[in-house]
Parts: sequence; C-alpha cells; structure tokens
Amino acid sequence: MTSKKFWTAVLLLFVAFSLVEVVVKHVRLHQAARAGGDKAENPQNAGIAGPNEQNSTKELSEGVVVYYFHGRERCENCRNIEAYAKEAVQTGFGERLADGSMAWKVVNFDLPANAHFDKDYELGGIPSVVLVKYRDGARIEWKNLTDVWEHVAGGDKAKFLDYVQKELRDFMAKK
Repeated sequence: MTSKKFWTAVLLLFVAFSLVEVVVKHVRLHQAARAGGDKAENPQNAGIAGPNEQNSTKELSEGVVVYYFHGRERCENCRNIEAYAKEAVQTGFGERLADGSMAWKVVNFDLPANAHFDKDYELGGIPSVVLVKYRDGARIEWKNLTDVWEHVAGGDKAKFLDYVQKELRDFMAKK
C-alpha cells in the first residue's frame, strides 16, 4: 500500500468516525430532552413559571418579566443559561418575584403558539434571556441579553450571575 493510499484511508476513516460521533450526540441530546421532562415537549408547560414555579397564563400588567426563550433541542450551554439566569433572578430579586412586580417565564419558541416571540424580540432562533417592561398591561420596553452566551461559554458562573443582575437593575432603573 502506498503512502498516499494509506493517508487517504486514514482521512476517510476519520471523517466517517466524526460523522458517527455527531449523529450519536444528536440522538442522545434528543433522547435526553424527551426523557428528561423537558418543558419544551409539553405545550402545557411551555410557557410560564412565576415566582413559585406555578404555570400560569396570566400576564404581568405592571413590572418586569424576565423571559428565557429556548427551542426544542437544547444543548448544555442552553440549559446552563436557563439555570444561571433563573438563579440570578431568584437570588437578586426574590422580593420582587414574591410581590408580583417581577416574573420569571420560560418559553419554547419552537411551539406554534409561541413562534411570534422570535420576531417580537429578534431572537433569530437562538435561546435568549430577554427583559420586558410592562406598564398598564402594555409592553413598553425590552432588551435581549445577548452576552449571556459569552458569559456561559467563559465558564464563570459568578460573572454570569453578576451580568444578568446588573443588566436587570439597569433595565429597571431606566425611565
């Protein structure tokens, strides 16, 4: 066997192995989402969790809603963004959650009833944390915290929590 044929065979085996690995990871992720109680697969749980994690369709008429938008397929970073953002809201704004002036909501934008959120908040089909201010039942302002991806990828949970809490404080302080 010539050197050229040998290296061609090695490269083809590498490509084949890589493709198999990608398919296996995709299948495992899909199975975990279905078996793991992912809210994304259950339309009744797709929307909204308030301060006591009760599902509700009631919209906040006055205050701030912190949304975590996700799709049907969710990677580890996506799940960490949700968990860390939720923790940031609960630890930094627990009293606001308790008094009803703030709400935490998880929404699967892949469900047909929620597809409008992708356009409403310019999500681009990317899991996102979005802050929305309501007054007299109307949405008056919103902000997509796009840097959550940078902070979760950096692996520093404390910086992630600080980022979300600072952005939320600044957002609420704006008149």
